[in-house]
Amino acid sequence: SNLTRHAAEALLLSNGCDGSYLLRDSNERIGLYSLSVRAKDSVKHFHVEYTGYSFKFGFNEFSSLKDFVKHFANQPLIGSETGKL
Repeated sequence: SNLTRHAAEALLLSNGCDGSYLLRDSNERIGLYSLSVRAKDSVKHFHVEYTGYSFKFGFNEFSSLKDFVKHFANQPLIGSETGKL
């Protein structure tokens, strides 16, 4: 079963720290992923689209989820206190 938005928030707020994240299947649309990121005491949600050959996030495009995660391991995604995803 897919992890819901609410379940992702509960997991990140109870177990995560600032900058922790989960990448999950979107509950809204097939082929769309959701990135849930803890920012202090709240959780922000972002859409990640799979086009059939790449993953799109904003202006960024990645050939694999591994490349997506590797990119954001070194680039701040949101203005969290630590500045890291």
